[in-house]
Amino acid sequence: MCNNVLRNVTALMKAVHLLPSTRAWALTIPNASAAAIHRVRPLRRIRIVSPAIQLAGLNNGCERTSGAKTDSAIYASILGARLYIHSDTRRNIAQIRAVMLPPPWLTFPLGAPHRVLSFAPHNGGFRDAQRILWREVRDADLTPELDAFAWLRGELTAIGAQDEVCFLTSRKLSAHVRRKATVEDTTATAMVTAGLSNAERIGTRLPRTWKDWGTINIALRLSQPLSDVALIEALSLVAEARTAAVLDAGVELPTGRATGTGTDCIAVAAPPGEHAFVGKHTAAGEALGRAAYDATAEAVHHWLLESEAW
Repeated sequence: MCNNVLRNVTALMKAVHLLPSTRAWALTIPNASAAAIHRVRPLRRIRIVSPAIQLAGLNNGCERTSGAKTDSAIYASILGARLYIHSDTRRNIAQIRAVMLPPPWLTFPLGAPHRVLSFAPHNGGFRDAQRILWREVRDADLTPELDAFAWLRGELTAIGAQDEVCFLTSRKLSAHVRRKATVEDTTATAMVTAGLSNAERIGTRLPRTWKDWGTINIALRLSQPLSDVALIEALSLVAEARTAAVLDAGVELPTGRATGTGTDCIAVAAPPGEHAFVGKHTAAGEALGRAAYDATAEAVHHWLLESEAW
């Protein structure tokens, strides 16, 4: 198995549209020898772990530690997801493709079934899902006569992802920002796309031509298992973090400083559990607030810089 796996490392990368120079891969190979490990070291940003030895090859550097934890699977670390690949490479390339979708899709994998709460255009409300997706569209695609909900449902059904939660965005997917925050034993990971072409201040409305769409889409995963009630509180904190980040960006409108857009969307995910509180006095509340704020602030900053040239 080990030799077959090593021969297919490059094929696996291509299968998920990754470049070795821009994404970190990690492989766990049972019974792999140091000699076998060195065969793949020319591929940059590759980390190989065997039962007795761990080698990290980054730009021709090498780190060695003993006693690395053994795992019978190979896993690829892509945008924080662990996609488990067993010995049947062809089958598992298809499995990776099914999880990490190419454009016009953006994937926020949850790694395992999570409880998700959102007001996304597809599968909003409380759902059980393993991924949160973005579907990129152009402003010209969103015509007044288009039933966007039905269209999106059809697009998801065509790729076998009709059970997942999905956003719509006209922001280029490459502009997404991903940030992580860990407080005590709780980790929050946020992924955000942001555009402010239809920015609003809460409690007011500006006249709209409906030709330009801008949306802040936020997906956040929390490691702390939560009850449904706690998920509601978590969503409210993400909304608060979004508002704080937009306010701090200082986007002035005729009605005052912008607090968001008219089409923002949020999804929060956590393993199902009984934990009932996730307020700002808790480690989970601090972690999710920081991750959501940092990712939103950076995504908004990027959009503002780009918009200066329009």
